[in-house]
Amino acid sequence: MMEEKKSILEYVPVLAFIASYFLLHLFDWMETTQFLLASIIGTLTYGLLVADLKMEHKGKKWNYRQLNFFIGLLTVFNLVLFFQSFLHWRRMVSNIARVSIMYVLLIIFIAILFRAIRVYSYHKTMLENKKK
Repeated sequence: MMEEKKSILEYVPVLAFIASYFLLHLFDWMETTQFLLASIIGTLTYGLLVADLKMEHKGKKWNYRQLNFFIGLLTVFNLVLFFQSFLHWRRMVSNIARVSIMYVLLIIFIAILFRAIRVYSYHKTMLENKKK
């Protein structure tokens, strides 16, 4: 039962992304704005998980470079989503191109987020095993 709870808690960034996207549907905003804000919320949630892990194991010598890399990658990808949203807001390209670019970037973002969660759970497991 405890392993199941751990795995659910590790997917909080994805759940936050999905929940915030559907909550943002309550507002009459463009879909690209909803996805952009949801991706920022998902990235911040992942950053909070990593910060919590670092604080929990503060005194241990451990290489957090992979976790920091994924925080940076998600942040840069949020900037890419912002630039895509700018194209959408200003209607600089055709509607089909805008929507296609948006969905391709969202699939890539979700893939990066799942990979980041996998790396996070690996580091968390290794740190807990090191504690014993």
